[in-house]
Amino acid sequence: MVRLSAFSFHSFAMLIGRFVIASLLLAALTSQALTFSNSSAEPDPGGATNRQAGPAAPIVYGLTVPATHPRLYWTPARVAQAQGWVKSTGYALQTTVNVNRPLQVQDVAFACAIGNAAACSSLASWANVATNWADANCYGTYRDGCNTFRANGGFAMLAYDWAHSYFTPAQLASIQDTFYNTAHPLDITTAGKVGSLQEPANNFSCGYMRNDIVGGIAMSGEYPGAGTLLDFGLGTAGGSPTSSRWNQVIDMNRASGGSGIWAGKGYGEYAQEGTAGYGRYCLFYANTFTSAVPLLGRNLWSETTAYKGNALQTIYNTSPQKTWRGIWEGFSWGDDDYTYLGANCNYQSTNGYASGTVYHTGTGGCGQQSQYYGDYMQNVANNLSAVDLGRYAKQWLMTVQPSVSPLYASVEPSTLAPMAFSNLPLDYYSQGSQYFYIRNNWTANATVMVWQMGLNHSSFHFHQDAGSFQVIRKSSLLAMETSGFQGFTVAGFGDVGTRGSDLDLAHNVPLEGGQGGISVTQGRSNGDPAVTRLASQPGYAFLAADLSPAMTNNLVDPGHPYRQNPYVVSLVRELYYIRALDTLVVVDRHNTNTAGTSTSFIAHCKSAFVISSGVADCVDHGSQARYSGLTPGVSLLNVNESGNGATAKAPTYRLEGTTVPASTVSYQVWVVQFCDAGACNIKPTLLDSNPAGSRSGTFTITLDGSDAITINKGPISAGGQITVAAATSSLTNTVDPMAVSDSGPVWGVIPQ
Repeated sequence: MVRLSAFSFHSFAMLIGRFVIASLLLAALTSQALTFSNSSAEPDPGGATNRQAGPAAPIVYGLTVPATHPRLYWTPARVAQAQGWVKSTGYALQTTVNVNRPLQVQDVAFACAIGNAAACSSLASWANVATNWADANCYGTYRDGCNTFRANGGFAMLAYDWAHSYFTPAQLASIQDTFYNTAHPLDITTAGKVGSLQEPANNFSCGYMRNDIVGGIAMSGEYPGAGTLLDFGLGTAGGSPTSSRWNQVIDMNRASGGSGIWAGKGYGEYAQEGTAGYGRYCLFYANTFTSAVPLLGRNLWSETTAYKGNALQTIYNTSPQKTWRGIWEGFSWGDDDYTYLGANCNYQSTNGYASGTVYHTGTGGCGQQSQYYGDYMQNVANNLSAVDLGRYAKQWLMTVQPSVSPLYASVEPSTLAPMAFSNLPLDYYSQGSQYFYIRNNWTANATVMVWQMGLNHSSFHFHQDAGSFQVIRKSSLLAMETSGFQGFTVAGFGDVGTRGSDLDLAHNVPLEGGQGGISVTQGRSNGDPAVTRLASQPGYAFLAADLSPAMTNNLVDPGHPYRQNPYVVSLVRELYYIRALDTLVVVDRHNTNTAGTSTSFIAHCKSAFVISSGVADCVDHGSQARYSGLTPGVSLLNVNESGNGATAKAPTYRLEGTTVPASTVSYQVWVVQFCDAGACNIKPTLLDSNPAGSRSGTFTITLDGSDAITINKGPISAGGQITVAAATSSLTNTVDPMAVSDSGPVWGVIPQ
């Protein structure tokens, strides 16, 4: 008697299943044409819509998967609409995969899906070369860095599903094996560590989730491992708290509660790996399954606010007009090797802007006009067309005019109409990331900014930038960080040596002892900063945050004390924005362990700062930022960040405002007015009610005859008053709640 091991029994079962499936496929091929068997090079209404009759499909994880192909995305009505769109726009079908344009394979898949035989043949040929979509060797400690599979695995399943009859049974079997044997080990190796499965905002995890879900659906009933992939994608394979990849997205994007280590960290802004870099990939990867799964009976849009919140974040994170670089841009953070390219970013596809019966060719777009954002926002508009959020997405598309692929542009609901941004609140708070987006109006001449109090949650590609602020005014990148990538450097503190561009100095953060947060790349800290006070009011916005958890690691990795800031006891940053004056007030409450420890204020400009009598002016493409240092004894230094052999690809100029206080508790107070170049006219003053005491008394910051801020001294932020347009009110001691809803952000409502 032969005893089979668990592994050999599983292999034997898969071989038997494979034999049965191959026999059925061969019989089907010889008896009748499968979907996509039309040989015409022109779209054929009878091709892709001719689903084969089959047995009633079982319901798995809320999905009713058809027994025939296509299963993903397409219905007969959608195919007909897409074919009509091609005719009305004159869109030229892409029928040959160009591997040098990473998103073009999706366009060839689109052409195949609506009946173009040449596209189907090219798509099948591409998928039959496994190295086009599956890595021969993955990197990382757990061999989980499968870059090619992360990016292209989903495209392979579009080929498998939409060009199904263009493969032989042996080719289908090879794709099934390769896909499963690449995807499933990633599920296993990441389930038991702080890795991809537990870090749902990481771009690898996002790609693997897409692969698990679409692979499980496409191969359902045809490959024994398909159910396993779907379980890890949408089910409960990992168990609590890791659960499936989708359940981790739900957990991360809760407003409260949850059981995983990332619970609540993404509410309002799920994709946290940056704007021009890796965060956009998470949004793009989700398009395939968030548009396909609802058609199979499960409405993922009702299970989490993840992709709704990021649609709003995309709107608030977009410049008010094209910047001087000729593109619409967003604020950069985290590892970023694209922002410095401006309008000369990589060639992604042949797509430009598409709307209604209009289609333009292009290169896939740069900045916020990238197809990664265009496809995402078009997908949001398509799926949420019945609610205001979908209409805001349409307004964003019409305003920014990003590149959009025909896959999503062609199926836009005919009833979709834009809704003006003026109906939205001026501010948006991403509770999970603790990023606060603020503006003074919704015109093209607006000033927009982000206050970045949290550390983004993405496993890697994050920077030590807690407490930073960034500003875009009109077409000017007026107060932006120096974008960069791990391994690159900027000129060091005091213009001595260099420091990593992923660390403090490349960002607009406060320093103690010449250092901000953790001093090593990807170094862990005690935790996230804590936003303790926040207000969004018609005349102003206000926030206070304790940054000290992000600067210390005596609780986490305590054996590496050199990583943390050795001087910090606490550090609280307060930010105030007076909309009518277009003026930002920054108050840093420093508490160090040694008197005489220097404190510093950091800001950046695309051109050199002009310094005179405690005032530093930054002028950039018609706009000006005037920095007034109100702290007695502060010295100002302009640093060219390309100096000292620094290697950053997009170095800017850095303002360092440094003082050496005599006590352990001290303050840095700055007023920053934004204006047209040459028009800044505010002359702020600072009145200290108790100059002899560092912990008691008040500061009164007067901006003009009608606007002032009075704060209580001390290392903790509490109390105080603000006067805007001669009306005085108390500053809140709590965080004003804001909920993400189908109608947009709703202030004053506690999110559920």
